Amino acid sequence: LESVGKKTRFLTHICGELELCNVHVYHGRIEDFPVSAPFDTVIARALAPVERLVQLAQHLLGEQGKLVALKGDKLEVELIKLPPGFRVETIKTLALLSPDEPPPRAVIIRPDAAS
Repeated sequence: LESVGKKTRFLTHICGELELCNVHVYHGRIEDFPVSAPFDTVIARALAPVERLVQLAQHLLGEQGKLVALKGDKLEVELIKLPPGFRVETIKTLALLSPDEPPPRAVIIRPDAAS
């Protein structure tokens, strides 16, 4: 799911080159994505702050689904605004990709079962 046409064309090409038959590339915005069945996992990188990301992705998640967000050094500040009905399951620091940048972290957010 990507809103930039150039990126979707690249992803489609790579999927063809790698013969990935179970991958579908969708050109469009997350809020316009037609959901026929909820997803178990939604992964996002550089899309929006956590609060907005949860709002955008919640219609894609199943009841036990998880949202994996790759975030930078402002993660704690963003998590303060985590919308009600969602909880942080895990935060994991990823391997350092560049010595000049702080390592990214993956945060796993799930709907709160009590909601």
